[in-house]
Amino acid sequence: MKTHQTANHPLRFAPALILSAALALGAFAGKSEAGLVIRVLDGAASVGGTGAFDIVLANTSDDPQDSFDVSGFSVRIEVASTSGITFTGVTDATASTSYIFGTQQESPFSTDIFPGIAFTASDSSWTDPYFITLASGETVGLLRVSFAVAADAAPGVVAVSLLNHDLTQINDIDGIPFDGVELEDGSITINGGAAVPEPASLVALATAAALLPIPTLVRRMRRKDG
Repeated sequence: MKTHQTANHPLRFAPALILSAALALGAFAGKSEAGLVIRVLDGAASVGGTGAFDIVLANTSDDPQDSFDVSGFSVRIEVASTSGITFTGVTDATASTSYIFGTQQESPFSTDIFPGIAFTASDSSWTDPYFITLASGETVGLLRVSFAVAADAAPGVVAVSLLNHDLTQINDIDGIPFDGVELEDGSITINGGAAVPEPASLVALATAAALLPIPTLVRRMRRKDG
């Protein structure tokens, strides 16, 4: 009878070792990816008017151990060329929450000329330590974006899209982009002005207004005749 010694068959354990390594790597990668969300908050303005909205970074993980050391970011957004909306500027003065790198950092710089329908803005920490730690459940501001609405823009909802991870990314402590950062697009609601009555409607309204006193006059004449 033949016997098999496991020590003489190392390949016997190869699948198990590979599986264990894959699980370990998967758990590590999951921790570096899960929870980070770049989110465009919604904005609104009237036809021919102006407005602003924030872009924020959130750690949506509910695990207290899921914190991220962030050293920089880059964001690119765009709207459709037919939307009637143009971006007019960007700043770090986010209104919804405090700016990611505090008040003593350099403002985000744009690689594009305003106004336009798309732009890229980025920034990084400039003081030691050269990163911030984003704790579980925390949200920080990235950009405050201003925009203008054309006078002939159609009322409705316009999508504000974050472009792919080559242009929109969050960098770790070594300046390397995190994998798996979720991108959440936003929207701008264009509100129309008050509806202007058509000429025929104006005539009808004037006629109705002119006829209002007639019943009262008729009643007075009947009283006199009586």
